[in-house]
Amino acid sequence: MAAPSGGGDTEHADDAQRCCLGRQHPVFETQPLCACVGGARVPDTAVLLISRRGDIIVSVLNCSEGGSKHSSQTGCSRFKGTGNDQIIALGSVLLNNFVYERVRRYGDSEAEVTRSQLGGVELCDPNHKRLGQCLQQIGDELDGNVQLQSMVNDPALQPTQEVFMKVAREIFSDGKFNWGRVVALFYFACRLVIKAITNKIRDIIRTIISWTMSYIQEHVINWIREQGGWEGIRSYFGTPTWQTIGVFLAGVLTTVVVIRKM
Repeated sequence: MAAPSGGGDTEHADDAQRCCLGRQHPVFETQPLCACVGGARVPDTAVLLISRRGDIIVSVLNCSEGGSKHSSQTGCSRFKGTGNDQIIALGSVLLNNFVYERVRRYGDSEAEVTRSQLGGVELCDPNHKRLGQCLQQIGDELDGNVQLQSMVNDPALQPTQEVFMKVAREIFSDGKFNWGRVVALFYFACRLVIKAITNKIRDIIRTIISWTMSYIQEHVINWIREQGGWEGIRSYFGTPTWQTIGVFLAGVLTTVVVIRKM
């Protein structure tokens, strides 16, 4: 489901009513955030829409003047709260931003990517920006880990769903969760995106991001909610244990590569 981009008020009203009557979330099968039922006169409501391609769109549904109007906001996002929808929405934006900045730092002119190719959303909330900066600092540290980079660049780790799922399952194979492992999953997804770009298969970029957020939705979201949302990353970054992420992820990738080569 995507935010309407044209048509008259009738089309928008129909779309709004379908949203408000509880159409399932197109990716994660949960109801979208909507408080305007049947065109009732209520204040403007931010409606979270995530398309099947992984686009994140904030639509403002205006019912306060007796009509229903949509305006899409794809360049900025402010997702508050610790409900499942908000966690997935903010997580998607954090991952998109992380990938965008890491690709820029990669320094290869042929490996450039635009925000629109990733979904077109950037961080605007100051707290979310600080989260993004924290992730970039961790990413910089991981880029400098020689053992990890050797494994990331192994030809056996291609940007396929099979490889992604094997690594994701291995990261959480013992059933334990911490922010280091979540960040490790983000970092690996980012490196798969870079491989996809350098291998000239850009059409899979959003798919890789979708795999990542779907895995988090299915396996990690309850733990993230128990931590109070994504803000916990900043606290984790201030502890000595975050520096073990590179060694941990290198070990995971080694295991996956060995299994694939057997």
